[in-house]
Amino acid sequence: MHMTNALISPAVGTVMMAVSTAAAVRSVKKVSEEGLGENKIPLMGVAGAMVFAAQMVNYPIPVAGSSGHFVGGLFLSILLGPHAAFLTILSILSVQAMFFADGGLLALGCNIFNMGFLACFVAYPLIYKPVEKRFCKSGKFLGALLASVAALELGAFAVATQTLLSGRVELPFGAFLSAMMPVYLPIGIGEGIITAAVVALLSKVSNKAEGAQTGSGSRRILAYLGTLAAITGIFFSWFASSSPDGLEWSVFQIVGNTEISQTSTLGEALSDLQSRISFLPYYGFKFTENTTSILSYVGTSLSIAAGEILTIALTYAFGFMAKRSGGRQSIR
Repeated sequence: MHMTNALISPAVGTVMMAVSTAAAVRSVKKVSEEGLGENKIPLMGVAGAMVFAAQMVNYPIPVAGSSGHFVGGLFLSILLGPHAAFLTILSILSVQAMFFADGGLLALGCNIFNMGFLACFVAYPLIYKPVEKRFCKSGKFLGALLASVAALELGAFAVATQTLLSGRVELPFGAFLSAMMPVYLPIGIGEGIITAAVVALLSKVSNKAEGAQTGSGSRRILAYLGTLAAITGIFFSWFASSSPDGLEWSVFQIVGNTEISQTSTLGEALSDLQSRISFLPYYGFKFTENTTSILSYVGTSLSIAAGEILTIALTYAFGFMAKRSGGRQSIR
């Protein structure tokens, strides 16, 4: 669901970046008010690294001929709380755009909103939490499933709406929405199953996986998440589906190509900037593009390792911002 610069007008991109930035500022303040605890910042970093790696593993959607990947916004909300989760998913998407050219810089605000805001601040509090509370035994699984489907369907609707507002006449709203919504239904179901499975695993190693911050339980969670991040980055990423993702597939159904042409000067400039600053574009060495040599697999693993480190660094930065904000408030 990573939108490119070509899908977004400068006006829509600017507005959505302002919305996402405001949500980030608010989240830093809320995390500071809630308290960080002993292991909250490391938990944000390691969970972010795990989700970064998981996003690299596209799984096939056989009927559609498309593929999907874990997004992780709801999972992070269950584990960290919605505000810390939003800062973590923001870190992941920012690292992907800036250093790996995955998702446009002009569209970054849209991507943060579509994959982060809607999961953390809509699907989690309005669907997951009530369902979890209502159904004691099956609440976590059912809540994860329903909230994940809702988050991705809302994200798909947001993509089509943002494209409409950007004036991309090549992608008529009705046709684009009719392609996006159905293909993201099975992807949402997959997201829910993965989320429920990982939460169940973490619940077994800690009696309080949700919001775990201190004590041996959170340290065990850190160890498990770190192991999952390493295994996913080193092993599972090599077997990712090469089929177009849900967004690319939907664009292809309408225009006969997975990409559309860039029309804005700002979008072109930002795309050029991305090509300069992304040291491992599209998660691989430039000279191994469109090849299946062992070097391409090495490039993928190296990219994921670098992305995990950068994600941890950025989430730590947000964590320390929240910590300093809390310190200033206590002084007052």
